[in-house]
Amino acid sequence: MPVRPLAASVALAALLTVGGCFNVRQPEPATAAADWLLATQADILLDNFQRSIQQVNPATYERCFVGPSFQFLPDPVAAGRAPGIFDQWRLDQERAYFQRLASRTSATAGNSLTLTYPPQNASFITPDSQQIQATYRLRLFQQDTAFKQSNFAGTALLTLVRRPGQNEWKIAAWQDTRLQPDDNVWSEVKAYFFTH
Repeated sequence: MPVRPLAASVALAALLTVGGCFNVRQPEPATAAADWLLATQADILLDNFQRSIQQVNPATYERCFVGPSFQFLPDPVAAGRAPGIFDQWRLDQERAYFQRLASRTSATAGNSLTLTYPPQNASFITPDSQQIQATYRLRLFQQDTAFKQSNFAGTALLTLVRRPGQNEWKIAAWQDTRLQPDDNVWSEVKAYFFTH
């Protein structure tokens, strides 16, 4: 008879142990994987890029760029106002400015980016690289009161590459140019949030 209480104790211990396997977890936070559409075409990449700005998502934003070889060429006037900042602007600098911007911006802030690029503004350099000249209108609603501008306009000359072995386009280089002398440009956003 003493075997029954021992068997019951073992069975109860086993049930308690198994019960822990079914604990409910908190959902994982949204990541770039959830917001990213496989960029098999340049248009899809640029849609991902625009969405990363609207959602203020650093993971999706960074995924738009080629690794350490990425290069940003600022608007010349903005570069003159921020000497030295853009001398070696690569992916690390791009990541740093956007993370600082995101830390001061609500995901529901209402940021917007509109890219306009007629077909004649796109040209293939090779089958796996192309340039697109896009006019941009950027609106930012961030919480750093020292940076007062919210509307930016310019031309982005984007060099896109399709990575070997992958059928996915990325931004390899970006040249920023203002449209009008009095316009604020994206380079000013990068310079400020990289250094503040």
